[in-house]
Amino acid sequence: MVNGKGEIIMENQTILHIANYAAPYKGNFIASLETLEKQLKLNGNNRMVYVFPEECKSVKWIDSFIKKRNVVFVPSPIKKCKMFLDRRLIFILKNIFEQEKPAIIHSHFDGYDEYVVKANFIDAQVVWHHHNPRTLVQNSLKQLYQRYVLYHQYHVLGKKAHIIILGKSFQEELNRFGYEKEAFLLPNGIEEERIHYKKKENSKPISFLNFGGRADHKGLDILVEAIKLLKKKNLNFKVKITDGVDTRNVIHQYFGDIIPNEIEIIPQTENIELYFHENDWFISASRRETFSYAVAEAMLSGTPILSSDIEGVSWAFKEPSVITFENKNSTELATKMEEIILGGIVISEEALKESYQFILDNYTAKAWAKKLMMYYDMIVS
Repeated sequence: MVNGKGEIIMENQTILHIANYAAPYKGNFIASLETLEKQLKLNGNNRMVYVFPEECKSVKWIDSFIKKRNVVFVPSPIKKCKMFLDRRLIFILKNIFEQEKPAIIHSHFDGYDEYVVKANFIDAQVVWHHHNPRTLVQNSLKQLYQRYVLYHQYHVLGKKAHIIILGKSFQEELNRFGYEKEAFLLPNGIEEERIHYKKKENSKPISFLNFGGRADHKGLDILVEAIKLLKKKNLNFKVKITDGVDTRNVIHQYFGDIIPNEIEIIPQTENIELYFHENDWFISASRRETFSYAVAEAMLSGTPILSSDIEGVSWAFKEPSVITFENKNSTELATKMEEIILGGIVISEEALKESYQFILDNYTAKAWAKKLMMYYDMIVS
């Protein structure tokens, strides 16, 4: 509940977070959960229980994470598009829920969404937290089956769940799949202790940073195509790309076995603050995002941003440190990069500080946790 002062006073409740998450680094997701846990303890002595897939046992961050927390590992969910669920997993989750007796079961990254509804024999409030958009397969017959499965999930099982979304377009997507309620809009929050503002030094050549990932999602092919266009102009620049899932394959498709001098593949790291501070600009060429953590983190670090004009970054379009290009348009991306390299686009220190303050005021993990706790209060009461 919320008292007359606007303070959250949900007391002595258990919130169980189950996440289809086994990334090699904690990232902002786990950092945000840690912030939420602190706030829940401070406000009403509430407790958190965590459920992760068994693959998570081997990731680097889990050993320190489980020392102070109640963490349970369960089998991974079967692939999302299958109609039939793993009965053994339903039984395992049912026993966990009956033992922990959570008031809220909060499912992240959609792998366990249907399972928690099926296993919820204790009448807990179920929350599905959609961090990423649904991607439909291209094959027409498979897509027809996928749509049927998703309609069953949202129209039938979704009646027993509350849904949190990161962007407005998600609501339209949910409606298409038969979800009849209004989802709760909650953009991500950034753990500000992970990244600090640092004034940029003028460096030559201009250095761009990009976080490599799946090409169809992160638009790595769009960026590499832009680099290929710029190479023909003999400009002096560097693009540093983290070694993600498709990074090397995409670069190989465009340049063969010899990586050009303009590209440097750098290892993935938990310390992304260092990468932001070492580079002059951050490039996000994503075809789609729900809410771009990376763009917000770049702002927090004092790094100017060159981004595709997708909805998942629309919250940042008015910020003076953000320059946009048309989504999927590698030619326009190359043109904007060329302007930056030649000094035609310069972002002032004042503009960078303004964007930094914008993140502090609106998109920190503490602000995110407070909004989520108020939502918890509402659905429990």
